[in-house]
Amino acid sequence: MVEEDIPGIMGIERSSFSTPWSEISFLSEVYKKNAFSNVAFFEENIIGYICVNYLLHESHILNLAVHERFGFRVESIRKKYYTNPDEDALLMMGRI
Repeated sequence: MVEEDIPGIMGIERSSFSTPWSEISFLSEVYKKNAFSNVAFFEENIIGYICVNYLLHESHILNLAVHERFGFRVESIRKKYYTNPDEDALLMMGRI
């Protein structure tokens, strides 16, 4: 992920989450030490992204989204996983 990817990421972010990250949040991840942020392309279009923070042997996925599910399917649902607003979490899987 580079700064120039953020406009393409924001469309996916806004359509995926009811409380989307801001452009500044993504910009912070691009330049943060101990962060791994990457985008997935199909042809020349951004179709997904991931933001991960890591320290030593531990990592934490902060944000992940894929445009229009792109071959992923819902495997299970965690009811009321998110708050403000209350939302279910979708556990999704895709074959590679």
